[in-house]
Amino acid sequence: MTISENRDGLPIEDGQNVGLTAGMSKDGRTSLHDKVIPATIRATWTNPENPENTEERDFDLRESHDYHERIERALMDAGMEYLDAHRWATECEHARQRQQGFNPNQIEETAAPYIDAAAHRARAEGRAAPAELDEQPYVDGGDTDLLNRDTESFEHAVFDRDGNRYINPRQLRLLDSFDSFVACSEGDGSYAVLEPSTGMLLAHGHELDSQAVEAANLLAARRGTLYLKRWIESEPALSQQQLQARFSKTPELERSES
Repeated sequence: MTISENRDGLPIEDGQNVGLTAGMSKDGRTSLHDKVIPATIRATWTNPENPENTEERDFDLRESHDYHERIERALMDAGMEYLDAHRWATECEHARQRQQGFNPNQIEETAAPYIDAAAHRARAEGRAAPAELDEQPYVDGGDTDLLNRDTESFEHAVFDRDGNRYINPRQLRLLDSFDSFVACSEGDGSYAVLEPSTGMLLAHGHELDSQAVEAANLLAARRGTLYLKRWIESEPALSQQQLQARFSKTPELERSES
């Protein structure tokens, strides 16, 4: 692990295990980068003033990822959902690459094997992400499996639409069609299943994690995939970033009595 600085003097930390290639620390100051991602890659540079003048140059991939992550984090801090923030950050990153004389398509194609390797290390080899990594993109994007947190150490909280707080979320697949649900622990020690992009509950109040998952699967099977899809789409998307900003001022929220 090494720590350097970007052009603004902000820290960049490489040599980590980051399933989504790069991310931000929880305090929003340091960008963290997977150890398999090279600092630079070779790419074709085109002179903006003379497009016929081209040559192979080193492209600073780590600095480009750092630029992306900081824009994405700033947009999420301002209330934008992760997927939208990621899309905007990608557009900004690509525009910057073009300004530097590089083709974003070539950059992505060259970087793809390294990005796939980072995901493989997390998913297939079980490499755990550092504790200081901001987990929000993994929760909102349904990629909590890339974090490889065990039940005791993964203390990230998710919220439902009523502000109830749940800990230890893990990704769950329902009806072989829906990957967006998570099973999690309620404040009183019981277990629930919810859809984090809407904050909607499918099951709660169960003594065991397995019971909550079974109840969610039974309900999903009884209602069917079409109902489940319409149910999710009927609720306005409200990202976990927004729910946390709204409710995390009281960190020990308990489920209200029904």
